[in-house]
Amino acid sequence: METANTNLDLNLRDSKLLAESPGGWSPIHTNSHSPGLRDCNRSAIKLSATRMDLEPEILATDESALLRQAYVDAFVDTKCDHYAKYIRAERTFSDGKRYEGYIWDCLRQPKRVTFKRFTDTIVRFDQVFVFADDHSRDRVIGSPLWPYAALSVARFHPDTLLKCLPQLPEDIYVFDSSVSWTLILTHEHDRKRRICCSVGLDVT
Repeated sequence: METANTNLDLNLRDSKLLAESPGGWSPIHTNSHSPGLRDCNRSAIKLSATRMDLEPEILATDESALLRQAYVDAFVDTKCDHYAKYIRAERTFSDGKRYEGYIWDCLRQPKRVTFKRFTDTIVRFDQVFVFADDHSRDRVIGSPLWPYAALSVARFHPDTLLKCLPQLPEDIYVFDSSVSWTLILTHEHDRKRRICCSVGLDVT
């Protein structure tokens, strides 16, 4: 995804996400849709093993941009009409330039899951990354918007994330440092339940 921050000196399509391991820095493997990657210590993201039970960690602008781009590369069909018209294209609102669409409308091969499956799955992980669509208050009336910096990514302990859901937007994107799976909550409902989905996970 193209971000509004033009000061980022990052080659997002060529950078490598790095994780801290006992033997030093080692690559995080993304799924088959991720671009070719090379070492880029400047863009490294240190993944703390510390539990974040109390407060999420809001990642810096460059780290957030790197992770959002990795997410888009891994899971999103950027060639579809919806992405071109409603994600890549931005409009000027009273609170700044924002996009209008939902990234989950552009996912590649999503699978429907229940909200219970969403909660049961994320608690298996030590920590998760979370972000939301960059929407304007002019369009989203009454429901919470992303309470952190625009276009930022937050790192949560899963239990903390579940407790914070009422304060977060209804549409959120959850993944981990592998960028090989994602779980998504949406504001949409069918006749039976809230629409949630996944990519890259065996959640049947």
